[in-house]
Amino acid sequence: VNSIAINNGLSSLPHMSLDFDLKQRDGSPDIGAYEFDPLFSKAWTGSASSEWDEGANWSTGQIPDGSSNILIPSNISSYPEISNTPASPAIIGSLNIEAAASLNILSDGYLTVTGDFNNLAGEHGLVIHSTDISTGSVIHMTPNVVATIQRYITGGWPSWDAGWHQISSPVVAQSIGAFTTGGSGNDYDFYGWQESSNTWINYKADSFHTWNEGDDFVTGRGYFVSYEQTQENLAFQGEVNVTDIGYTNLSNNIDQGKGWHLLGNPFASAIKWNNGDWNLSHVSGVAKIWSETGKSYLDIVPNEIIPQAQGFFVQVQAAENQLTIPASSRIHDASSWNKHPVEGRIALRASPLDDSSWQTTSILQNAEATYSFDFEYDARFLPGYA
Repeated sequence: VNSIAINNGLSSLPHMSLDFDLKQRDGSPDIGAYEFDPLFSKAWTGSASSEWDEGANWSTGQIPDGSSNILIPSNISSYPEISNTPASPAIIGSLNIEAAASLNILSDGYLTVTGDFNNLAGEHGLVIHSTDISTGSVIHMTPNVVATIQRYITGGWPSWDAGWHQISSPVVAQSIGAFTTGGSGNDYDFYGWQESSNTWINYKADSFHTWNEGDDFVTGRGYFVSYEQTQENLAFQGEVNVTDIGYTNLSNNIDQGKGWHLLGNPFASAIKWNNGDWNLSHVSGVAKIWSETGKSYLDIVPNEIIPQAQGFFVQVQAAENQLTIPASSRIHDASSWNKHPVEGRIALRASPLDDSSWQTTSILQNAEATYSFDFEYDARFLPGYA
């Protein structure tokens, strides 16, 4: 009673509106004493600019590092934007985005959160941007974090075989309808692949919804899409997937789809294909990614990159098979789409005189390969339009 500490609680973190249990309060929590906040070691102030990597924008005057527990408070004039390189991503310990606050990861921005991640601002509180050159990414392990993840997709229909992309969703329960377009000169095509019948199934047909078991992207499944016009404003919105996606006993119909299945990167970052954590069993060690410019498929060998929201084909060779798309394979990478031959191999390229399409055969050295066809190291031909 009558203590000078009553109603004089102080915090070094401005605009604090969360209590110890991370529950929203109308104002700064005050326990009637001089207070110490053990949850956050740095708070965003935005007093100098919107640049994440500027010390003057932080309550301590220092740029966050891997041990920092970050608060992005509401009711400030400038919110942070992350722009860096995949080799030097922003790495922090934990992150709390208050309601009405926001964090923008630009198309050349990359963020890793090693601890807890709370986004109380909803889908518009965390926005990952995309351009024709690159797409930003975030890596974390906290479930139930929602975000808006933009996807820039080039369009153009000079011919029926042009403009195709393999796509997948990095969020859970994303509506495919959000990726449809309409109006004069703004049409689209969207297909799923059914191995058992060797058939591309059109989203516009009733059979698609039966095969897909609904109207949402299936997490870990790839699709084939093409747009008449370039789409700059498409976006995935919802809970960011952070869990492994497993498959067992994918169909293998030699007289139909020959064991080829169109899967998809289910994460909000790039992944490394077959990096040792995929638990491949009777699944080829080489994946296939579509090349829009070549109108053909490229080989993706172990430890090569599958970009964010990218679909890819795998082939199984037996009725009993399994694979896991592991969260441990996530990596920051600047590629918006992987559609070009990768360096470090001998590539034999065939194309017509007008170079309107092309087909490559890749040759690599592998001391463990035999003179026979090795399903673990070799890849069978998957025809495209070249």
